[in-house]
Amino acid sequence: MYYKGVTNNKSHKFKLKGDNFMNLKISLALLPNVIFKKIGAIWDSMAQTTTTAIDFAHTNINPPPTMEQKWMYVLSKNVEHYNKTLRYPKSANSKDTINEIAENVRNNKSKKDLILYRQITKYGFENMLKEAKSMKNIDLYDKGFMCTTLVKGVEHSFGYGYGEDKGVIRLRIYAPEGTGCVYMSDIQEPGNYEVILPTGTKLKIISKGLKYVNCKVLK
Repeated sequence: MYYKGVTNNKSHKFKLKGDNFMNLKISLALLPNVIFKKIGAIWDSMAQTTTTAIDFAHTNINPPPTMEQKWMYVLSKNVEHYNKTLRYPKSANSKDTINEIAENVRNNKSKKDLILYRQITKYGFENMLKEAKSMKNIDLYDKGFMCTTLVKGVEHSFGYGYGEDKGVIRLRIYAPEGTGCVYMSDIQEPGNYEVILPTGTKLKIISKGLKYVNCKVLK
């Protein structure tokens, strides 16, 4: 990618490669975007609250699971281990089981647009940028199951996502109707209002606010 610069009153064009380009991309991804600053407020107005989230999830994502839906219980118990396998290839877990569960999540389509929130480490955010580097029109890519919440503010209490906590990034995510996902808080931690997106979720960065990076799930 080429950028223009000025030295001694002369215009120059220079090319950024490798780490220099990635560092610039990461920095740009975190800068507040003034033009689209209202998007966050609009999306927040569409989001659920602690009083509406459960009924909304049961109606528009999935009802409480039955005992026959064992894969949801397996995912609930093992999601952190599965994500280590997916994000860090040296970990040892059965990818056949992971792929089967991921397909179930992918096939469970939301009936309405969702506004989701996620908090991850800065390292995790940078890793998602790097994973998407070679993908056209995609800004963030997650190899693992993406754990989010329906309620703004709850993302602070669970799930950093990657490695050590060296500062956090908060994502505000618009997931269009028909997005594959599953509501998990009937099984564990009801106060998390947790929605899990399938492995390989792709995001497009729409704008950057002071507290949240606004993203859209791509199908």
